Amino acid sequence: MDIITAIHSRKSIRKFKPDPVPKDIGAAMQNLCLAALNYDLGTCIEDQSVLYPEVLRKHASIPDTKRIVIAIAVGYPDWDFPANELISTRESIEKNTTWLGF
Repeated sequence: MDIITAIHSRKSIRKFKPDPVPKDIGAAMQNLCLAALNYDLGTCIEDQSVLYPEVLRKHASIPDTKRIVIAIAVGYPDWDFPANELISTRESIEKNTTWLGF
């Protein structure tokens, strides 16, 4: 499994706002995950990397001048792993959504 991290320079953005997160990061993550799926790779978006940046910095050689925003684990899924057989029930969309103007 590999980890892909989203990082940006701390210096380049501080002049605009204190520590903002790039607004297009979600779109970039979605497209990366969809591209990986095209190659039969599984992905898992990992926000825990923000909580333990020293571990990620050590293994991925990310300097302190970069801010870790999010990480994506990428690898080949093990479809025989028991957790992958779990089926959970969900509330219907009607119970969780209010449609206005449609």
